[in-house]
Amino acid sequence: MKMKFFTLGCALSLGLLSHLSAQNVSYKVLTDDPDTKNLSVALNIIDFSTYQSNMSIAYNVYGNAKLGKLLQADADLRRSYNDLSAGMFSPEDIGKSHDIRLGGRFNLSNRQRQGKTKVVLSSFTSGNYRHTTFISVPATYRRILSVRGGIQNIRTICDLSSMPSNDDNVMYYKDASGNKQQAVDKASFETMHYTVNSSGIYAGISYQSMVNVIIQAEGYGKRSRSISNDFYADILLTPLVSYTLKPNTNQMAAYKNVDINNDYNAKNYMGWRVGWQAFMGRKIGFTTKCELGQQPGNYQGTWYLSIGMGLGIGVNMPGLTKFGNKKEQSQ
Repeated sequence: MKMKFFTLGCALSLGLLSHLSAQNVSYKVLTDDPDTKNLSVALNIIDFSTYQSNMSIAYNVYGNAKLGKLLQADADLRRSYNDLSAGMFSPEDIGKSHDIRLGGRFNLSNRQRQGKTKVVLSSFTSGNYRHTTFISVPATYRRILSVRGGIQNIRTICDLSSMPSNDDNVMYYKDASGNKQQAVDKASFETMHYTVNSSGIYAGISYQSMVNVIIQAEGYGKRSRSISNDFYADILLTPLVSYTLKPNTNQMAAYKNVDINNDYNAKNYMGWRVGWQAFMGRKIGFTTKCELGQQPGNYQGTWYLSIGMGLGIGVNMPGLTKFGNKKEQSQ
């Protein structure tokens, strides 16, 4: 036990000493410009989402264009290529889940601020300890506080309870005589499916922080710190919600054209989300995105958690206005 504490103490001391020694490294600032890109496009190749009615693996393409000092444009498309709710009993026309967002932002505050950022000089793993040497250097930050909003369409695939006695996830319909019936496969007890399509608007706030510093460090060469962080929170309102029952071939005779949009099956017209997405790199870099919230549409009021990662590209497009002006950039 004493040896373990001694080893841990040495590791922590080594990490502290590496930081202190790095502060004595001489360096030259080559670039200090947070406005290196006004257009960013990311492709999260793997985007995993889990919630009550479905779990899915998808790809997520999203982009942001900064249109001068006051305005921004956003686009976000998530489409699954594997819905776990669409199992072996689902019909061929079940389709895929998706989430489409088109919107924009109005910048309430858009300013440059001076601060410090950590630039990694070297990093390696020794045993179970990650040894990182970094240096804190003065840096210029672009910080933007915005209100945001837009339109959104969400399509979700859900499955129903296969046993009549299980009321965890059920849908009801009216038969030809007007009587209430449960949508369940009473012949073979195969799982039944339905889709939820909800359309509406979202509105919220966002906070963006960007820094891009390149230094020439003595003994280490050229090193950089370039990252854009975007934190946001939205309220979702989807007044257009529809359910569609999706019977398979064996269930078609009993449930063809059955309508499950009725007073028996409640709908959730509101939702919310909080999220963070990051772009790490000057022109081509690593991207990540996380969201937590409650999807509208499904009557269960579905909580969800989504995590994605991939690659992105950022450029300064001539047709878009570069942030700030010469006076601001020289401050």
